[in-house]
Amino acid sequence: MTECRIANVQEIIEDFIEEARVDIIGLWEVISVLQEQNVPEAELQQHALKLVEMLLARGLVAGSAPYPGAGRYEPWPDQQASHVIDRIKHEWDALGRTPGVPDIVWFELPSKHPVP
Repeated sequence: MTECRIANVQEIIEDFIEEARVDIIGLWEVISVLQEQNVPEAELQQHALKLVEMLLARGLVAGSAPYPGAGRYEPWPDQQASHVIDRIKHEWDALGRTPGVPDIVWFELPSKHPVP
């Protein structure tokens, strides 16, 4: 995966870690931060997946959407980073648009996993 060229990427990651200490985070939030950074649409998926990879490395766990009709948040069975990234990319491509609030994946920071 390519390097993320967002100027304040470490600050963004730390903000997400802090948020994850109290709530789950949706992929749409990662995308929103990148859009605020004026990442071109053609590069949005690439940068979002890099940020997701960094969040997974910090202990976040990927899971299903926590909305009515989708059930409740459930961690995905395979948390290997490469598998999570591939699944998100596949589902994003199949969606055919930029993911919004209920789409694809949410992340939690399980209390049993200390943040590195």
